[in-house]
Amino acid sequence: MALIYTGYYNPDDYDGMKIGDYDKERFLPYVGYLNDKGVAEDYFFDTFLMLTAFSPYKGSLGRYYDWTAGSRPGTLQDWKWAMDRVFEKDIQLDGLEAAVEQVSGDLKDPGKKVNVYLTLPFPDPQSKDFGDFNGDGTVKNLESLDTRKALIRWYVDTMTARFEQQKYKHLRLSGFYWLQKDLDMTVAGEQESVKYASEYLRQRGMRLGWTPWFGARERGNGQRLGFDFSAIQPDHYSDENSTMTRVEETADIAYANEAGVEVEFDQRMIDLPRYRQAFYNYLITGVKKQFMNDALIAYYQDIYALYDLYHSEFPAVKQMYTDIYKFAKGKFTAPIGSFAGRVVDRDGNGIAGATLTDQGGNVVAADVYGRFEIRGLYATQNAFVVEKPGMQGREVTVDICDRQTLYRDIALQHVLGSPLKESSEHATVSFDVYNPATKPQEHTAPDFTIALPSKLATMDIGAVWAPVVFDKNDKERKKADAVFTSSDPAVIEVLPEGKIRAVQAGTAVIRAQVGPFEAEAVAIEVAPWTYHRLKGAETSLTVNKGFDNPVLRDPLQGGPQYVVKEGSTLKIAHKYNRGNDMWMVFDHAGANKLYGMKEWRLSPNVNKDASPDFTRSSVMLCPDVSDWIGPYIVGANQNGNGGGQDFTGGNHNYDGGENSSATGRTVQYKVWVDGKELRDGQVISGKKVKIEVINRIQGFNTKEQDGSGREILQETVTYEVEGGQVQVHTEIQPLEDITLYRYYGLQSVNGAWNHEIRYYAGETEVARSEAGKYSDSGMKSQHPDVDKYWLSSAVQDGSQHQLLVSLDRHYGLGQLQYLADDQPVVFTQAYGKSYFLQVFNKSAVLKKGSKVAWRGQYHFFSTPAQERTIKLLSNFGNGYAVPEEEASYRWEVIGDAVEKVSESGNRIRLKGVKEGTAAIKATITYNGKSQTYESIVQVGDKRQADTTELQQLLDEVKLLLRQTGNQYNKEKGQLAEASIHIMRKLKQEGFTQANVDEAADQLKEAIAIFKKAAALK
Repeated sequence: MALIYTGYYNPDDYDGMKIGDYDKERFLPYVGYLNDKGVAEDYFFDTFLMLTAFSPYKGSLGRYYDWTAGSRPGTLQDWKWAMDRVFEKDIQLDGLEAAVEQVSGDLKDPGKKVNVYLTLPFPDPQSKDFGDFNGDGTVKNLESLDTRKALIRWYVDTMTARFEQQKYKHLRLSGFYWLQKDLDMTVAGEQESVKYASEYLRQRGMRLGWTPWFGARERGNGQRLGFDFSAIQPDHYSDENSTMTRVEETADIAYANEAGVEVEFDQRMIDLPRYRQAFYNYLITGVKKQFMNDALIAYYQDIYALYDLYHSEFPAVKQMYTDIYKFAKGKFTAPIGSFAGRVVDRDGNGIAGATLTDQGGNVVAADVYGRFEIRGLYATQNAFVVEKPGMQGREVTVDICDRQTLYRDIALQHVLGSPLKESSEHATVSFDVYNPATKPQEHTAPDFTIALPSKLATMDIGAVWAPVVFDKNDKERKKADAVFTSSDPAVIEVLPEGKIRAVQAGTAVIRAQVGPFEAEAVAIEVAPWTYHRLKGAETSLTVNKGFDNPVLRDPLQGGPQYVVKEGSTLKIAHKYNRGNDMWMVFDHAGANKLYGMKEWRLSPNVNKDASPDFTRSSVMLCPDVSDWIGPYIVGANQNGNGGGQDFTGGNHNYDGGENSSATGRTVQYKVWVDGKELRDGQVISGKKVKIEVINRIQGFNTKEQDGSGREILQETVTYEVEGGQVQVHTEIQPLEDITLYRYYGLQSVNGAWNHEIRYYAGETEVARSEAGKYSDSGMKSQHPDVDKYWLSSAVQDGSQHQLLVSLDRHYGLGQLQYLADDQPVVFTQAYGKSYFLQVFNKSAVLKKGSKVAWRGQYHFFSTPAQERTIKLLSNFGNGYAVPEEEASYRWEVIGDAVEKVSESGNRIRLKGVKEGTAAIKATITYNGKSQTYESIVQVGDKRQADTTELQQLLDEVKLLLRQTGNQYNKEKGQLAEASIHIMRKLKQEGFTQANVDEAADQLKEAIAIFKKAAALK
């Protein structure tokens, strides 16, 4: 059973790449065992588990844990996304169907069907507001076991019906998979939920499966709990502190309970020896414990791992693809090697009759010279207990290498206080009973080992190393005088000065003799160091201009707004970014309860358009903290009460107290959508939402503590909302003669946009600062044309929240005729607000009946993070990566489209600053040898590269390889190799349009050459 992970994975965590989509090409190496030409020679997996573990809406599809950051109990929204995910067009089930169609065609078996299991998310009783799944109008609380059972039945029925509607020719729905990897018997009804699901599925002719993790208390009780089958996860691959014993223990538990075993691997085994060995430990145990042939096996391969193994250019990595196939077919032969040496005393004399006992209880005895040889050991870490009566026993481990013999002398010392007799063919030596009063303390027996200059036992051809030998029992680790030999001088030769040199690809065992002792030998592989790639440059970097809202520019993020009004609460939803809608909420807010912009919320949504469903979950982006339309320092010219200058209106009541009287009130407000007045309770779509608010404001010298203050002006605030843009027009009408001493008007609360602020005059930046401290745009005399400021958040979930605030400088108060030249046009306070200063130090005397106004704009949008980490991958021919800490790196950026943020080792952090391209050059120096690699980074390419022609050419190549006769195998091999080389180069250099066009031209030429050689038209 192949586990196919198809859930949501944030592209920002994967260098901008969308993963988890399995189309036909992704599925082919799973459905068929493919040869180098992409043609199936046999079927591979016969069962596929479509495993959807994560939702973009961040609700847990498994059990909710409060320590999981950003998570919450799953809801219907999460479940529905998971349900839709497997039925997406041309991928997932469609992709599997197409792959089986092709493979069955290769194998001339048109009726082939494979088994499919779908994910059954965990019905979590912690989800108390799950949603209305059965359409009866009630939001369900999953605390009820009956409700959970109804949910399971609804889910199974719905998914089964949808599957049947597809009328797949090659897919058979065999059952469902219980996603939660443990069972908590202390939770009321949890076991009953499982039993209900399995019984209901059996009624419908299907089965329920489970893959508990190794730490699950009930891992061995799958059948008793109601599951039709289970495969226990050893979790050895992910647990670096475990050994193959973990897999063996899991196999024993599985055998005792008629369960299966999960084999686990991912792409890390390509680069890192520890993970490759861990992977083979599963296969070796499958042979050793016989679950390869006798048990259900599930294969965890993260995302695309098996696909990447098949498409690897490294022979050792492609061999892993073949080994998994052989294992799945029950034909894998476990790699074996040998262990030889002597058991000796502390002086290096052989100990006759010493025994080596492995973990299985098998015993090997040393000969009269202390020599031993153990053959047929599995190529993994083997442990032995070495004993001899009268000697101190010890445990030794040895990492056996495939088809190699490793050597070492194992030194024992006699037990102090008891006699020790050692025999040889020449003499028998007897030691008297130890007497601490008369005899010195014995020295510890030596334990010599070879230390290499690299933690990776792989040499480049031509590399020269200087290994050293030391005694592991010597705290000072002094270098010992040693004589080295090689098991295969044609692969690694020993130079006269004691160094070793790699001659050609292969494996050799290096041995070392220190006086009478042989040190622990080491196997070294020789592989050419030839593979280099810059990872992270495959997709374009974004460039954030600040004034260009992708919500309005990009059709993917356009579409309708949805509006609903319930009482005084008005919500407007628009598509905000790839993963969210933004809800702008208008309501009475602040100390004076004036009607206006109150809060901003984000509701997860990965669909193309905004969702009209306002019952979905949402998270707060910016709460009701303070005012966005400014207060006034304004006084009545006559009949004042003598009060001192102070702000009124906005968020300012009489004296700032919690229960103080208001200094302003909303007289009325109205809402229109595309010119039609909005009625309560109705969700409608529309392009433009208009809100008109009329407020009455008191003056600083007319407000009263008891709330009876006199209103001296009326403001009419009109908002027009469209796709994240809020146009604001404010008209101020004195109700009597007044003087306006200070007024901001257009201002912002910066809580969600608190990383950086920039001030602009037109498109010219005049100043920038951290958003969390005081800053300004400079004096009006210095920068008289300042008309906007731009606030940004830090990077959050791979994107940045942006707010652009603009004032029309050619209209009304925005002309700043009442602002003194020694004042800034815009300023930001450390407490987190920014302000346009429209009236200050030039008082505005306004007559009753006159009117003044201003207009501006708030612009809320999100942009992908402009920064990207580029990593230099450097590998040997066996696939292993060069250890980063053992190499030095030099980075060079050529071009002004990007700037370097930071660099460390094999990584450089870049930021896109202008549209265009830049060259990234990386030089790695390792073992005295340098290699340089260069790649192009595209910044801000607004159009996606068109790969239509390239894909058509690739399809033509596959058709030619499939349909051309075997007499042209040589030419077919050349075409296949040329195609692989062209696509690999394209992937390395990035999918810019220029690179795609170049690849298409090269592929056309390769096809033409092949057709000519094969006499095809």
